[in-house]
Amino acid sequence: MKRTSLRFQLLKSYATWMVGVFTMLGLVLHTGLSGFLIHQLGTVQQQRAESVVELIQNWRKTPAGRSLFEEMDLRFSPLERGWLIRFVDANGGLLYPSASAADPFRGVPVANRAGTRQIELPSGERAMVGAARGPGGGWVEVAESSEPILDKVSEVMIVYVAISALLAIAALTGAWSLIGQTLKPVAEIAAAADRITSHNLNERLPVPPRRDEIAHLTESLNGMIHRLEEALRVNERFVADASHELRTPLTVLRGELEQAALHPELRRPMARLLEEVDSLAQLVDNLLLLSRLDSNQPRKEWTQIDLSQLTVQTIEQMALLAEDKHILITCDALVPAVVNGDGARLKQVIVNLLDNAIKYTPDRGLITLSVRHKKAEIALEVKDTGPGIPAEALPHLFERFFRVDPARSRELGGAGIGLSIVQAICHVHGGRVEVESVLGRGSVFRVLLPGTARPLPF
Repeated sequence: MKRTSLRFQLLKSYATWMVGVFTMLGLVLHTGLSGFLIHQLGTVQQQRAESVVELIQNWRKTPAGRSLFEEMDLRFSPLERGWLIRFVDANGGLLYPSASAADPFRGVPVANRAGTRQIELPSGERAMVGAARGPGGGWVEVAESSEPILDKVSEVMIVYVAISALLAIAALTGAWSLIGQTLKPVAEIAAAADRITSHNLNERLPVPPRRDEIAHLTESLNGMIHRLEEALRVNERFVADASHELRTPLTVLRGELEQAALHPELRRPMARLLEEVDSLAQLVDNLLLLSRLDSNQPRKEWTQIDLSQLTVQTIEQMALLAEDKHILITCDALVPAVVNGDGARLKQVIVNLLDNAIKYTPDRGLITLSVRHKKAEIALEVKDTGPGIPAEALPHLFERFFRVDPARSRELGGAGIGLSIVQAICHVHGGRVEVESVLGRGSVFRVLLPGTARPLPF
């Protein structure tokens, strides 16, 4: 599953919340502003209609002889101001239109009550109409387009959206920085936790100075690490003590069996028992070695080791095992490859890998060892033409006492901890071991060690 940054998730939630708030505010602003302005426009139209009615009711013919409608045109100038005025009698007959040629409200029903309403003009524009009762039961209606108001509202909303976007960008930028500072202790704790393994359980996670939830979580995790350290140390002491205590009785038992094997009639069963005792003694020695590697016990000072030369020497010493199965061993280790470490332990890595390859490579097979420089590391590869390893077994290959084929491994004398020792030694030397395998095509074990000589405690 793809991991998503907590920082990104928090910012995403914050952005979603902010967009929702700005959208709600925008809707409230648009609805409130447009409603307020339209209401004001309707109030103005109502007042204008009442003014026209007042003029009609109080009209007297002027000395200049202007008619009522001429006086209305002169006083209100509806065409110049963008007003629309309609005066109808009680029967709906048009008495005065503000337009000279036609009814400006053509197709719009005459008002049946005083007040304001919105209409759509013949031109398609929306308008606000104010109606007032005229003389003789007629109606006076005054209208003005509401489109300019709606356009102004749209302009205000554009400005609002632009300001909101700028505020959102500024707020999200600040939130990104603030979330980063808040989560910085979490990143430091995660980095420290990644560095803690079974080999350095004495280390602890850094506790943030602020006494908040993160600090409480860190203290709880440190307590858990302390309990794990204690449990692991108890287990290591048990394995070490048990392995050490078993060595003496095994030595005594071996001696007694060797004495018993001197009798001809007991030689064959004693030989089988001696083989089992040797296997058990080797297992005890390996367990003791693993215990020491796990506990990081002080060891002698490291020296510079030529891994190429060490590989060639080890092959020469193990050549007889390969000759018994007519297995050909080739070596590509001509270039000096100096590493810093314990020669005996590094030799054990080569011995375990080569012994493993010889055991599982069929007769007349081929084993290839190579040592080469790989960037800042030294790579030791052991390649065989054995049966290969199933893909589902590869993740467990370096687990202690794990066998791909338990029955066959038992026949070959394997206890399932040889590769665990290889991994532990590589880890102590600051390196790692990898494996590649395809069924029916053999396996490749690759040991990668730091190639720069540097003084490190062992």
